[in-house]
Parts: sequence; structure tokens; C-alpha cells
Amino acid sequence: MIGVTIMVLILAALGIYYVATNKKTSEPEPNTPVESATTNPVQQDTIVQQTADTTTKVAVLPPVKTDSFNFKIVLKRYTTEDAAQKAFKRLTTYGHKLQVLKLDSAKYELAIPFKTPLSDTSRAKDSLKRFFGGAPYIKL
Repeated sequence: MIGVTIMVLILAALGIYYVATNKKTSEPEPNTPVESATTNPVQQDTIVQQTADTTTKVAVLPPVKTDSFNFKIVLKRYTTEDAAQKAFKRLTTYGHKLQVLKLDSAKYELAIPFKTPLSDTSRAKDSLKRFFGGAPYIKL
């Protein structure tokens, strides 16, 4: 019993020593040289438009990324509006952005909207299945 107590005290002392000596600071060292990032400037693409009298340069903007789509992942279906609203209120208090979708007079769906690439749909669906349970499905 005494040997175990001594080992625990030694391990605790080693842990305290390790934390005290390996304490990292977020400030950089004062003698560290900083290299200039302007040695190789990025050039913007331009188109030269030439008319009979003048020559002008027009900047070309990079293409807009359009691989994101709006889709919803339906968490659960409800048969009454009261049940759907109750689940909506409960889950929005946890900080989730949800929507109640009315299919017809007797069917309601609770869904989470997304605006991400369609390649992320299966990852999002699997994550929501682990988090909320059930069998979520994608609605475009």
C-alpha cells in the first residue's frame, strides 16, 4: 500500500513538472526574422481591348463558384401539426436551424436546410442519423 502511494506521488510530481516546463506561449520570439510576402506579387489576369483610337485594359474576375446547392435533410415525419411544432420548438432551443414542411393536411416533415455541394449530402445525412437517430432522407 505504501509503495502504491509513493508511485502515485512520483507520477503526479512528474506530471506537474512536465506541464510546468512545456508551457507554450502564443507570443513569437522577439529575435525571429519575418520574411516579406511581397517578393512575388500575384498578377491579375487582364484583357487588352484595342479600338482605333485607344487601348484599354479590363480586369478579368475569377469565375464564381456555383457548386453549392440548396437541399434539405428531413429528420422525421409527423402526422399532426402539434407534434411537428413541439419537436421544432424542442430542437430549435438547442440551436438547430429547422423548418417544418407541410406536405398535406395530415403530413408534416421536420427538416434542416443546407447550402453545400451535393457531394456532402451523404456525410451530412450520416451525421444527422447518428445525432438525431431515425432514418433521415434528402429532399432537393
